[in-house]
Amino acid sequence: MRGPILAHIIGGGPVWPLWLTGAVLFGGAVAAMAVPHALRRICLAVAGVGLVATVAVYVALPSAPPAPAGLSLSIAAPVAGAIVTSPVVIRVCAGSTALPGTGRLLNVSVDGRQVAEVDAGTAAVNVDTGTHTVRVELVTSTHRAFAPPVLTDETITVSGVGPLSPPPDCP
Repeated sequence: MRGPILAHIIGGGPVWPLWLTGAVLFGGAVAAMAVPHALRRICLAVAGVGLVATVAVYVALPSAPPAPAGLSLSIAAPVAGAIVTSPVVIRVCAGSTALPGTGRLLNVSVDGRQVAEVDAGTAAVNVDTGTHTVRVELVTSTHRAFAPPVLTDETITVSGVGPLSPPPDCP
């Protein structure tokens, strides 16, 4: 699960090469400050190799795909400020219609923590009692965010556990 999240942060692709090359860059620079003068050139050379490798890997990573033209998300249910019971049924609409196309996922987060990833316009998630911020973001089927991001969020209050309610249609 962590791999897709890290890939999502930078817009796609595996991030372990960036971590590795960045560690070489940082390690060489820090070591250059800590070693005797005779070894500094070696450490600075290692940092230089890390810098070149980091830039090369970053350039080689795929960029975020462009967002679908004119697409905006809205949460049809629950409405902002609603008091609901858990599990919370979240219905997402694209403008005034259902989400178009295939090969896309919805990442559903509650208070900044991803709780669901679905390939449909509806998700049911368990949420603790209290006031929460729900965010939904449209991403590609390979977990890559669009540029600019296609997302929406709202605040809801959960009053306890209750029956699963059917989601409304998009307005």
